Amino acid sequence: MNFQKRYNDIFLDLHTTDFVDSERKLNLFIENNPGIMSDSDFGRKIYLLKAQGLEHTGKLEDALEVYLELWNKFYSVESINYLLVGLTIIELYQKLSKREAAVKFAETVFDQISMNGFENHDLILTISVFRMLPDLDVTASKALPFHNYLIEQLNVTSEDVMDKSKLAELEKKLRDEGQWLTKILATANPSTPETTLRELEKFLASAIVPGFRSQARYTYENLKGG
Repeated sequence: MNFQKRYNDIFLDLHTTDFVDSERKLNLFIENNPGIMSDSDFGRKIYLLKAQGLEHTGKLEDALEVYLELWNKFYSVESINYLLVGLTIIELYQKLSKREAAVKFAETVFDQISMNGFENHDLILTISVFRMLPDLDVTASKALPFHNYLIEQLNVTSEDVMDKSKLAELEKKLRDEGQWLTKILATANPSTPETTLRELEKFLASAIVPGFRSQARYTYENLKGG
C-alpha cells in the first residue's frame, strides 16, 4: 500500500494546526492505515509526529518517553537527523530538570559522533552537543580532537574553542551565518542578479563555515556566469 499521500495529509494537518488534538488524529490515522507502523520509514515518521505533538502540548514527560522509544527503535549514528533528535532529547531532559541524564545522553551522542567522524555530521549541532559535556578538564581526551577539528575547519584560534562561553558565541555566529545565507538565497533573482551578487560578496568576505561558503560560492559563480 502506498502511504505517502496519506502521510503527507496528516503531516500538513498537524503542522498547520499547531498539533491541536494530535494524539486523537494520529491514533485514528494509524487505525485507518493498517500496516503503516510496520513500515520502518513511515513508522519512524509517525513516532516523530507523536513526539512532536506531545511536546507542543506541554506533555514533556510523555514526549521524552516517545522520543526515547523513537531513538532506540529507529536511530543510529548514520541516520538522517540523528543529531537533531538527539538534541531534542537532551533539551527535554533539561526542561524536566534531569541534568544528570541530559549530560549522560550528550556524552553518548558525542562519543558516537567522534567514532563516526566529525566531518559526517552537522558542525553547528555537534557544537551544541559538545557544550553539554562536563567541564573540559574532565573530558580532555574527548575535547582535544574536536577542538583541533574546529580550528582546522573554521580557521579560528584555540582560544575561540577552549572556553565554553566563547564556544557559545562561536555557535551563535555560525547559526547567524546560516540564517544570513538562507535569506540571501530565498530572495535571489536570476533575472536581476546584481543585488544578490553584492550580498554574496559580503557573505563570502566574513563567513567561516565551509559548507555555507561552498554553497554561496557555487551560487555566486552561477549568477556571475549567467
